[in-house]
Parts: sequence; C-alpha cells; structure tokens
Amino acid sequence: MIAVEDCGKIISGLDFLFNIALLIISFLIIFIDIKKLVIPDTLSLLFITMIIIKKGFHYYTIERSILGMGVYILPFIFIYGYISELLKRELVGFGDIKLLLGIGYWMEYQSFYELYFYYFVTFLVAAAYIMISFAIYRKVKREIPFAPFLLISFIYFYFKGNL
Repeated sequence: MIAVEDCGKIISGLDFLFNIALLIISFLIIFIDIKKLVIPDTLSLLFITMIIIKKGFHYYTIERSILGMGVYILPFIFIYGYISELLKRELVGFGDIKLLLGIGYWMEYQSFYELYFYYFVTFLVAAAYIMISFAIYRKVKREIPFAPFLLISFIYFYFKGNL
C-alpha cells in the first residue's frame, strides 16, 4: 500500500520530469527558430498540449486560460494581418502566434497589467539582444527570430510561479 506521503513524492517527481520535458521542447523550439526562422508545427502543438495537460481543465481556471489564449495573441494577429500588409513584408511569423496560444493558456488572462508586463519583459529581452548584437557586430540581422524572446519570458514567468 502506498502512503499519502509517497503519493506526494511521486507527483513531485512527475512534476519535475514534466518541467524538464517542457524545457527541452522550449529549447528545441528556440534552437530551430534561430537556425531556420521557423517553428515546426509538431513542436508547437506538443508545447500547447503539454501546457494544457499541466494546467488542466479546472472549472475555475479554464475560462481565464481560454481567454488568455485569445488575448495573448491579439497584438501579433494585428501585426501579422495588418501591419505586415501595409509594410509588404512579414514582421511576425504565424509560428509565433501558435506558440503564444500555449503561453496564453498558461499565463491566463488575469488583468491587462499582467499581459502588458509579459510583453514588456519579452520586448526588453529582445531589445537587449539587439543592442548586444549591434555592439558586437556593428549590425543587426534583417530577420530576427522572435520565439526565443517569447519563450525566455515564458520560462521566467513559468518558474517564477512554480518555485
């Protein structure tokens, strides 16, 4: 017979393995996006599925999670659909939008402040990368993968809430 304390250790161990798997998938997405400027559908779907499994379908959080999926992608849908059309070049890839579905599900829609803060951290990391890249190479690549910045911010908020 398994004692209640042992169940807690088993769940804790599974949670640890799940976190490691999520990190591996995140780093695979980052690596592939940097190398090829594309996020494979299989990895983004696996990322979204793992986030949904981890977060669950609790009646209290499901509504906010689904709202988060919609709200977190809105700025990128606007950029993808309208701004890219005006400038006649793609500013954000649809893979980034699909990746944000999973991030939005995890982050939930709590308030505009939390949404704003997530994007602030994301763009701050991106700006730091661009400044460092410019300082070292005296130029910035024309196309910069955005998934690494989205995932670095996500990993920060994910483990900030889990520690």
